[in-house]
Amino acid sequence: DPPDADEESREYCLNLAGHTSLDQAVALIAACQAIVSNDSGLMHIAAALDKPLVALYGPSSPDFTPPLSQHARVIRLISGYHKVRRGEGETGYHQSLIDITPDRVEQTLQALLHDEKESGCVS
Repeated sequence: DPPDADEESREYCLNLAGHTSLDQAVALIAACQAIVSNDSGLMHIAAALDKPLVALYGPSSPDFTPPLSQHARVIRLISGYHKVRRGEGETGYHQSLIDITPDRVEQTLQALLHDEKESGCVS
């Protein structure tokens, strides 16, 4: 659970990291209305399934490994190529990922879903 998640938001979230097989993870992604993910293999699966997707990038670059989907939006707060991918803090997360706020993600997701609905791609 994120350290700043409040009780209300926790009731809508389930952390299944490390608790599913690849087949199960793909089935779960296929059942979702939309996906928010870091730059990962499962993010690319969501893109391949044409799910509305908000992809969070830190030091890795969407210039090299973008989500290949018309239904994806990328949030990345830094530019350029960064050799060092691991952060220096306790969590190991790069500061550029930590700086992506939940509000920014929610705004991007809501705009994406609005655009998808307007274009007739999502019910």
